[in-house]
Amino acid sequence: MRLPYLRKAAPTSLATARAQHWDPAEVVRARLQEEAVGRDAATFADEPQERFLWAL
Repeated sequence: MRLPYLRKAAPTSLATARAQHWDPAEVVRARLQEEAVGRDAATFADEPQERFLWAL
C-alpha cells in the first residue's frame, strides 16, 4: 500500500506525537485515520452532485 495521505500528513502528525508523548498505538490510529479521511475526500470529490439529488 502506498498510503499517500498518510505520507503527506506524516511530518506534522509525528511532530505532534513526539511533543505530546503519544503511545505508539495512538500514533498508528491517528495516521490511519488521516489516510481514511483523505481517501473519503478523494472518493466523494468525484461524485456528481446530481447523484445525491436523486437519492432524496
